[in-house]
Amino acid sequence: MASRTYGDRTLSPNQEFRRAEITEATCRLLRTRGVAACTVRTIADEAGVSKGVIHYYFADVHELVELGFAQLAATYYAHIGGQAASIADPVQALWHAIVSYVAPWDAHSSMALLWCEYYVASLRAGRLGGVVAMQQAMQDLFAAVLARVSPDVVRHAGALTRHVTGTVLTQTQMPVDVPELVSEISRLTGVPAPVSVDAGCDDPHCAFHGPGPRRSRSLP
Repeated sequence: MASRTYGDRTLSPNQEFRRAEITEATCRLLRTRGVAACTVRTIADEAGVSKGVIHYYFADVHELVELGFAQLAATYYAHIGGQAASIADPVQALWHAIVSYVAPWDAHSSMALLWCEYYVASLRAGRLGGVVAMQQAMQDLFAAVLARVSPDVVRHAGALTRHVTGTVLTQTQMPVDVPELVSEISRLTGVPAPVSVDAGCDDPHCAFHGPGPRRSRSLP
């Protein structure tokens, strides 16, 4: 593994590994305790290092939060994309991706609150790069599943991203009405609404949906 450069600092492979360990520790704190709990001290304790080590590898706590949140989001997007890719029917794959994205997470029930915290923290810090990158990655995910349905509907990827973002963020206040959501998106994209949508997956070790087979949700 070659050395990598961050700003004006070049890290050896071992140092790169340590940096990744600290980022992963930040991910764990974000999942379990939220943005507010991510201080230099708590991250150092979680990673088993000194506060000086944190300051050596990262400019500040917000950089770590950005990296941790980006890693969580990337893992989730990859999971949804992988599940959608395994479904042969393009239309069913689209609806599966949408419902999987907004459905309550068995193992990450506080993620909607975490996203709200992250948005607010980024706004207050005046550092929106991470938010913009996350939204773009989400839009890329939906563009990919829309493209399988028809090249003509890919243009709706941005609107779909904005729609489901609002839906996810309101989960801190009320549960998602899946049939209503599907109906709204069907009108938005012109893709016919399904009779039912699979939620979950067949992987008993799935960190997002928990053990158990896919659960078919009937829609009126």
